[in-house]
Amino acid sequence: MKCLVIVLENCRLDYLGCYGNDWLSTPAIDRLASESVVFDQHFADCPTPAGARRGWRTGRYGIASQSDRRLAEALWERGVLTAMLADERSGSLGSPFAQGWEWQHWLRRRRLPELEQETLLGGTVQTAIEWLQQHGSRKNWLLWLEISALVPNWDSGDFDADSFLSEPDDSFQPWFDPPLGGGLDAAALDRLRNTYGGIIGGVDQWLGQLLEFLRGTGLYDDTMLILTSDTGMPLGDHGVVGSDPPWLHEELMHLPLLIHLPANEAAGRRVHQFTQPVDLAATLLDARGSPAAPEVHGHSLLAVAKGEPRRIREYACSWARRAGWEEWSLRSHHWCLILPSGGATPQRAPQLYVKPDDRWEVNNLIAQHAEAAEHLELTLRRFTAAVQADRLAEIPALREELLKTAQ
Repeated sequence: MKCLVIVLENCRLDYLGCYGNDWLSTPAIDRLASESVVFDQHFADCPTPAGARRGWRTGRYGIASQSDRRLAEALWERGVLTAMLADERSGSLGSPFAQGWEWQHWLRRRRLPELEQETLLGGTVQTAIEWLQQHGSRKNWLLWLEISALVPNWDSGDFDADSFLSEPDDSFQPWFDPPLGGGLDAAALDRLRNTYGGIIGGVDQWLGQLLEFLRGTGLYDDTMLILTSDTGMPLGDHGVVGSDPPWLHEELMHLPLLIHLPANEAAGRRVHQFTQPVDLAATLLDARGSPAAPEVHGHSLLAVAKGEPRRIREYACSWARRAGWEEWSLRSHHWCLILPSGGATPQRAPQLYVKPDDRWEVNNLIAQHAEAAEHLELTLRRFTAAVQADRLAEIPALREELLKTAQ
């Protein structure tokens, strides 16, 4: 097992060409996608930095009782050299996910002059290449690489003005320290989104150097690469910039997931089944030839990536709580139900959107489809109860005949 996991923190998948973006150039990620299996329905179960890392670490949903299980230690026990590389802004710093790795490195900004790099992004990629030069020839290793360049405030050195396929207005000036929250007018939102796009372009350039190193050394052919994110990034969608409050809409919930298999196996396949971050632990253990522990809620994605007709899950459920806000959601291939809960003021109303037509969840049709909403809410509550009791065999199915009729 040779595996490189790349986490692009706060990465919106709709800013990547392989997920339909047509105004930015992301050639490195797009080439990786063409040589990988692309998962089109990868949704956060808890769209916060801590929630994502809890799922990666334990393979369990955050709404269930927590476990001391650590992915890094489980792989180490199976003879895998485990390494984590991130910078001082990483969401993993100080978290339980950061525990148990055999090798760990946190790049500090003060060390950049030693590396002859200007930004944490460049320094992190350079350090990853150096680690691979030293350890890549080993038989079993996992390098978990986290990149924080997309987390605001943004570093001007990461901005790539040449990444735009459709040039911004001549008056455009990048905005590297945007205010989080909301209340921006249309011109400010355009400036914000273009700046984020330019940072995406810079990230793509550095990833291109890392991938070219792997190809040049032959590691690319026998290494499994996984590219994903911990959360999306609201950029004025639904009036929110950043993830507070954690409203469970597409721009925060829908995450990229690419899995490149050794020798480009299954390259170009797209998987439309629902996957979630809790699946990564089982996938990595499967890559080492080991089954996941019984308490793991996630599923290995390797068989599905290779084309085996195996169902992962019928729908994706999610939950988030922050600063008085609490929301729940259930997404199927035809519907998205968002159910606010808790003590937020003012309280958001329940929402229902038709999928995939209403991708960005603009038209709330809960009044027109009350029966569908009621069934989805009941399913969500039963799913939650089953997970919290660790009785996954009791996870309910959707009544498709009711949902189809309701449309």
